[in-house]
Amino acid sequence: MPSKKTILAIVLVVVVIAGVAIGAIALLQSINSSFEEAENAIDTYINALNSYNATEAWTLMSPTLRSAKTYSEFEEFVQNLGSSQWRASAKSISSRSLETENGRTTATFELMAKITETDQIVGTETYTEKWVFNLVKVNSRWMINEWLYQ
Repeated sequence: MPSKKTILAIVLVVVVIAGVAIGAIALLQSINSSFEEAENAIDTYINALNSYNATEAWTLMSPTLRSAKTYSEFEEFVQNLGSSQWRASAKSISSRSLETENGRTTATFELMAKITETDQIVGTETYTEKWVFNLVKVNSRWMINEWLYQ
């Protein structure tokens, strides 16, 4: 029959393993939740552009991104999307990452987007672009910090 010390040691090991497992599950759920929230921010931004709603899209951009151009410049960009009947949809996410450093949480998503545009001369054109979204969490809300496309 095992001694009380052996039984206590086994119980302690089981409790530690269970605690680590529970902590890992909670961390994974938190990361997945953050990824989902960031993806929702991207979807909302794309939907605002598809609706040619410069005001809504502007509110989804981080202060850093908004400082790169004036609102009227951005509004003109969105109006140009509307004049070409530009529409976009995310086809697939090829990579995503999440990082917290010095209290600043950022995420990066690489995705393929399907774009449809209509031009009076060329007609309707559909193509894909690789997009990279860099997001930053500002006051518990994901915001677009940079949008690169090729």
